[in-house]
Amino acid sequence: MNPHGELCTERVPGKGERVAKNGREYKRSLPLSSIKLTMSLESRPTWATRASVRSGILRFDPHAEDEVIKSCPSYGNVFQAYTLEKVNNAEHGDDKMLVGMNFYPALHRMLQSKQEWGHDFKFRGRSIFGFGVLEWTETILETFKDTLYKAGIYGAVAVSRYPYESSKNVWRAFCELWGPLSNTLHFADGEMSISLSDLQAIGGLPISGVPYEEFLPTNKDLRNKDLYPPTVLELLQIHSALCIEYGYDAIYWDQWLTHFFRGELIYASPGEGKAVLPKPRTPRLPLRISEEGKLAAFLVFWLCRFVLPAWDKTIRPEAFHMACLMAKGVKVSIAPTTLGYIYHRLGEIASYPVGDVPPKCAYPYIMYLAGSGNIFHSCVNDERTVSFQQIIRV
Repeated sequence: MNPHGELCTERVPGKGERVAKNGREYKRSLPLSSIKLTMSLESRPTWATRASVRSGILRFDPHAEDEVIKSCPSYGNVFQAYTLEKVNNAEHGDDKMLVGMNFYPALHRMLQSKQEWGHDFKFRGRSIFGFGVLEWTETILETFKDTLYKAGIYGAVAVSRYPYESSKNVWRAFCELWGPLSNTLHFADGEMSISLSDLQAIGGLPISGVPYEEFLPTNKDLRNKDLYPPTVLELLQIHSALCIEYGYDAIYWDQWLTHFFRGELIYASPGEGKAVLPKPRTPRLPLRISEEGKLAAFLVFWLCRFVLPAWDKTIRPEAFHMACLMAKGVKVSIAPTTLGYIYHRLGEIASYPVGDVPPKCAYPYIMYLAGSGNIFHSCVNDERTVSFQQIIRV
C-alpha cells in the first residue's frame, strides 16, 4: 500500500471470474477502519506539550492552572506523554502568545495590502438546473420512498430537485470572513460557524450511522457478498463499459444521467420562460441493472453532484459503496463528512494569496446555505444586496 492508501490498480471483472482485457484500470483501496497505522506526533498542536515519563497513568484535573491532563509517572519503561497546556484566556493573551497569519480571515489580509479578488470570482457546487435531473429525482422519490426514509435521506434527496439562487456578494463575504485555522466566521461581535445540527435540520443529512468514506475495494473483496453489496460490482462494470463506449477515463454527470434515466423530459427550465426542451439523448448502451442498482446509481449521482461535488463534474467510483449501502436502507452519517468538506474548501479560499484568483473549488452549496442561512439572513435584503456594515465594522 502506498502513502495514499492505494493497494493496486485493477480492471473490472466480467460476469465470470476473468478480468476484462481492456478498459480503464481503477485504483483500489481499503476502508480506514481496516488500516492500523501508528502516526508520529512530531507536528503536535500548540496546546499540548510532550514529556518523557515512565509508565504510569494520566490524571485529569479540570481546575489545574498549568495542565488539565497530567502524566503521573511510575516505574517502568520511559514513554512519551502528551498533556494539555493551560488555555490562554488572559485579557492581553495575544500579546504573549502570538498567532500566525492563518488565524486571520482573508479580509484582514485584503485590508492590509489594499487588494481584492477582482470580478473573476467563480465557484461551483450550486444546485443549478439540468435537463432530466428533476424528472429522475421525482421518479426515484416515488419509486423508492420507503428505502430513502429508512436511510434517513428522503428530505435531503427531495431538496436536490430544484436550483437554488443566492447573492454572490454574500458568498464573497462568507469567504472573506472565514478563519481557516479555527473554521469560524470572524464577526465584529465574535466568532460563529456552521454546525452539524445546521446540516441535519436544514440540509436533511444524517449525523449518525455508518461512517461515510469513499474507497474502491479489490476485485477479490467485491466478489464476496458478505463484505460488499453486489450492486457495487454491478455499478463498477457499467462505469467501465461507459468509459470504453465514450472513450474517456471518466464519466461525467450528464453521461451517467443519460444512461440510467430512460424517462420522458418534462421540465424545460426552472422558471416560466419559453424554454425549449432539448432533443432527448439516445443512450449508447442497454440498461441492464437490478432495481436496487437503479437506486444506487441515482444516489451516486446525488452524492457526486449535490452533496460532495467535484470541480470536474465526474462520477467517482469510490462513492459506489456508500451509495449501495444507502440503497439497501442503511443509514450513513453523511453530515460530518460534508461539514469537513465545507471547512476544507472554505479554508482553501481563505488561505489563498491575496490578489490572485481563488482556486477552482467545488462546494456542497446547498449544505453551505443550510449553515449560512441562519447567519446571513438579516444581512440580505429583497434586492439581494449585502449590508456589510451589519457583517463587520470596517
